[in-house]
Amino acid sequence: LPSFIIETCHEAAACASYSRRAKIKVDDFKFMLRRDPKKLGRVTDLLNLEKEFKAKRKAFDTDEGVLGKEGD
Repeated sequence: LPSFIIETCHEAAACASYSRRAKIKVDDFKFMLRRDPKKLGRVTDLLNLEKEFKAKRKAFDTDEGVLGKEGD
């Protein structure tokens, strides 16, 4: 498992380097996994889930802040 992670990161870094970027982006990992639909699908699902959580957290934090100010 650790060797898979290291190899994956090296391949993503190579994709970023080819695009003349110093930093690795999520798209580099997606590009690297393009030939493995199962892994690519899982990554896409997790990224979508993260977006949902961020939106819900933001909405909750906003609502909570409003409630806290009204109670003062």
